[in-house]
Amino acid sequence: MWVTVRIDGVDYLFDPQVDQRIAQRNGNVPQYYRFGKAVSMLQSDYQADKQYRFADSL
Repeated sequence: MWVTVRIDGVDYLFDPQVDQRIAQRNGNVPQYYRFGKAVSMLQSDYQADKQYRFADSL
């Protein structure tokens, strides 16, 4: 499971578990390959089966 956050009209993806696994393979050095990246950059890696919307705006 991951979280998508819309900031100023751009959707950003936050998936801490995948970056933790990547870091574990690289000597526990965090790289942030996917954490906080624009969804448009990662669409081929993430395909949602369901979406849960918590709030449309504040």
